[in-house]
Amino acid sequence: MLLRALVSLAATAHALRATVLGGTGYVGARVVEKLVEKGHQVRSVSLSGKAPDAPWASSVEWVANDLTRGPREALE
Repeated sequence: MLLRALVSLAATAHALRATVLGGTGYVGARVVEKLVEKGHQVRSVSLSGKAPDAPWASSVEWVANDLTRGPREALE
């Protein structure tokens, strides 16, 4: 029920700012792609920080950070 409400909220919002942890992984990349398709502003944080070779990737801010050890300032 909560998930359904969040999806509904995301569908009605004009432009969300989202940070996706692991946006270069299998699931994360698909989440990032869907958010970009819906017109949201997206930041992806991953160990590599490298954008995939995809047409939507240029719309995303890619940040390299190891959240277990990296500086938190890179996320601000």
